[in-house]
Amino acid sequence: MMLAAGVCILWRERNSGIFQNKKQSTTMMIKQVIHEIHIKAGKVAKLGGWLTDHNFYP
Repeated sequence: MMLAAGVCILWRERNSGIFQNKKQSTTMMIKQVIHEIHIKAGKVAKLGGWLTDHNFYP
């Protein structure tokens, strides 16, 4: 799940850099990956509970 989220965010950043001449900071991209993981993990009961227990959200 982390790999897919990371690849998706990096691919979007690559495309926005090439086609729209926009750049994002590395910190912002990492926050987007973590946010994406939280959204997708919230749909799976076991993962959502694990993330809540570990409070792994910046």
